[in-house]
Amino acid sequence: MSPVRTRSPAQSKKPQQNVGVFLCEKTPKTSLVALWDNFKGLENIPEFIDKICNICKLKSVPVLLNNRWELLKATKADGVHFDEIPSKYKTIKKSISEKSLVGLTCNKDLEII
Repeated sequence: MSPVRTRSPAQSKKPQQNVGVFLCEKTPKTSLVALWDNFKGLENIPEFIDKICNICKLKSVPVLLNNRWELLKATKADGVHFDEIPSKYKTIKKSISEKSLVGLTCNKDLEII
């Protein structure tokens, strides 16, 4: 499986840039789409995220934002994925919807779980 990099319409005339979206090809079902927090050059980040969410919702695929929890209320994203536990995690958890999915990178550290 090779990842497919997608671009916003605004980027179509520019050289391909990594906008942080990877969808797996040739899989029976994509389980989740994670948007990396690399939005350099995008003028309207929430609009871009919502376009991706609209595509994913057609297939019932949730979309998580990497680290950018503050964009949850401004977008249709289903949740957030953190690279590490934020120092203000309890405050963040209170400010996002109870229905939001929350993921965490654990690497080899079972104590995080």
